[in-house]
Formats: sequence, C-alpha cells, structure tokens
Amino acid sequence: MSELTQARDEALARFVCPACSGMLVPELEDRTDPFASVHCIDCETRYPFRKGILDLVHPAAPPSPRVRVYPYDAEQLDFFHFYEELLLLGAYRDTDLEEEVYALLGWLDPDPGSPILVLGCGRGEMTQVLAGVVPDSTVVACDDDLEELAAARVRLARRGVGTAVLVRCDLDRPPVRPAGFSCILHFGLLHTLPDVEGHLERLARALPPGGRLSGVTLARSNLPHIARSQKAMSTSAGIRWVAIESLGRALMRRGWHKLTHEQPSNWMARFQAIRGAVE
Repeated sequence: MSELTQARDEALARFVCPACSGMLVPELEDRTDPFASVHCIDCETRYPFRKGILDLVHPAAPPSPRVRVYPYDAEQLDFFHFYEELLLLGAYRDTDLEEEVYALLGWLDPDPGSPILVLGCGRGEMTQVLAGVVPDSTVVACDDDLEELAAARVRLARRGVGTAVLVRCDLDRPPVRPAGFSCILHFGLLHTLPDVEGHLERLARALPPGGRLSGVTLARSNLPHIARSQKAMSTSAGIRWVAIESLGRALMRRGWHKLTHEQPSNWMARFQAIRGAVE
C-alpha cells in the first residue's frame, strides 16, 4: 500500500458522510488506488475524487458562498496575499509566513505523528510550509473551492509534498467525525462565516477534550482610523471583522474552556482555543 493510500485511509477514518454522518469507505474494486471514489455504507452516497481531491460536498447541499477577494491598495487580493500584506504592517513587519506557521504550531502543540486538519487551505501556501515542518504527520487540507484545491495540489506536488490529503467540503460545517482530530489549523476562515459562535460550537465536537484549535482571522480594531477603514471594507466588499476579545466569553458556553489571542497588527489576530470536557 502506498503512502498516499495510507494517508487517505487515515483521513477517511476521521470524516463522515455529510448527508447522514455514516461511515465512508473506498470503492471495493480497487482500495489500493489512492484516488478511488469513496461511498457511505449507510446511505450509499458516492463521493468522487476530482483532480486528486476528495469531494465531500453532497450534490444537494453545496457550500455557502464566502468572501474570497479583499481590496488592498487598488488591488483585489485573495486572502493569502492580503494576509502577506498585513504581515508587513505594525508588529508583524519582521514576520514571514514560516514564522507564522511555527507560532500557530506552538499553540497547537501536536503530538508527534498525529494528523493535523487544515481548514481554509486555499491554494496551499500555508499547507506547503506546514507539511515541511511536520513531515511525520498526515496533513488533511480542506477548502470549499475545487479550483483553489487543484492549484494547491499542483503547488504541493511541485515541492515534493506527496502525502497531504486534499478535501473539498463545507468549511462552516466540515463533516468531521466527533473527536476525529486532536489539532485543527484554521486559516482565514472565521471572519467569512455568518455565525462564528455556532461554527466554533460545531468544531468543538471534532476535537477530544483538551484538543486544540489555532488560527488566523481578520479582527475588529479598537483604533478609530482602522475601524473606519474596516467599516468601509464591510460596506464595499462585505467583509466581516471578528470581535475577538468578546468571543472568548461566548465560547465558554459552547464547548470550549479557553480562548487566547494576539492582535499586534490591529487588522488580524492569531487565536488559540482549547476544547473543554465532554458535557
């Protein structure tokens, strides 16, 4: 069995059918093919691989549209490049992407070899760095856009990352088995969702007690001139800004017992949340 087939099977054991929460298994004709379609043994829905990406989107329930373009200095940037520009502002000026990955992994503190779930992988820039930092772990990278994931697959292949598993799914409601992952990396996603607290309540179920979530989001600023710019971007581009300081208090009622954050840029925040005990 190839390393990619083993990685696929490790990922499948942690996902469920988005239609009925049933068990997903590869098609019987060739289980050794890492790109063989999978199906649900309960409702028999079939989920194909498209361009090397496991498509866990049910035909009757496509992902909700999200903001993907960010205005910056007369340009329209995707989140990754918008994020890179924000790294050049304020306290992030001397920080690069690899240092950010190390910072987020420091908060995640994954067990050696344990799989890591990435939500919001986009074109794979963050996933590429992450896979190089944790070569013994299976990286399962999810997004809701097939074209973005196809670009991520090309990027990872060109850089010799052969065992990352790419999955298309609804990022607001990822079909992850309860306690399926102990570590989740959340990138550029939180501010795009209509119900942040509800999303994080659902995501808590994907972690065991003590499981960790860390990520980056656009965050509401308390500085008047930045707040004005953020309000203008909300009006023109529909961009939301997470009130990160008040979020922690709300999460105590939704399956989490701790939320910490850093917000040195006044535009974005790193955050870490730890799963509470099972109720």
